[in-house]
Amino acid sequence: MKKVKIWLTAVRAPFYTATLVSGLLGGIIAWYDNVSFNWAYFGLTLLGIIFVHTGTNLINDYFDHTSNLDETNK
Repeated sequence: MKKVKIWLTAVRAPFYTATLVSGLLGGIIAWYDNVSFNWAYFGLTLLGIIFVHTGTNLINDYFDHTSNLDETNK
């Protein structure tokens, strides 16, 4: 359980709401405007934006650590 908490802290999971709200809003607009809305593509898109957000957070933390920015900026 401790490892899960470490990973959720590292990926900054509480900030996924900003990503999910924008993705859901885009999906709702697309569903409203389009007669043939594909739910599978929509689900894959939401999963993809979560992966992109996670990767961005982890890469940012990695390069902040390697350049000592995290240690100098408390």
